[in-house]
Amino acid sequence: MKKASFILIILIIALLNGGFESKYSEESKKIIHSKEMALSIAEIVLVGQYGKGVRKHKPFQVYDMNQYWVVKGKDSKGGPYIEIEKSDCRIRKVQNGK
Repeated sequence: MKKASFILIILIIALLNGGFESKYSEESKKIIHSKEMALSIAEIVLVGQYGKGVRKHKPFQVYDMNQYWVVKGKDSKGGPYIEIEKSDCRIRKVQNGK
C-alpha cells in the first residue's frame, strides 16, 4: 500500500511539474525577453557594422515578430535594419540603406 501511494504521489508531482513546464517553456527558451534588450543588442551590432553614423537614425523602432525582434531606424527609406532571434540571439538579417 505504501509503495502504491508513493508511486501515485510521484506520478501526480510529475504531471503537475510537466504542466508548469509546458506553460512557461516557450518564454524560458527566449534569451531576449524585452524590447529594451533587443534595442541594446541591435545598437551594438549596427554601430559595430556601420559605425556611429547609424545613431543619426534614432529613435529606433522595435517590433515584436513572435520568434524574432525587428529594430529599424526612424527613416522608412532604408535606414538601419536588423532582425534578431529571440531564442538564441542570432542575427537573421542586418542592413543599412535600401
